Amino acid sequence: MKKHQLFLASLAFLGAGFLATSSNVQAAEQNNTGFARQNDKVYYYENGKKLSGWQLINVNTD
Repeated sequence: MKKHQLFLASLAFLGAGFLATSSNVQAAEQNNTGFARQNDKVYYYENGKKLSGWQLINVNTD
């Protein structure tokens, strides 16, 4: 019975340790040009920056 209690206590201690740790997460930069879909909306990026309003976009019509 003591082994069982010791196992549960150590498991709880380790679980609390995992919950207490933190990590830094950074989003990757977008360096692309073109259309991207986010949350069911479509945006246009030029050199990684989201454009707004009406834009004149070079389109090849070959």
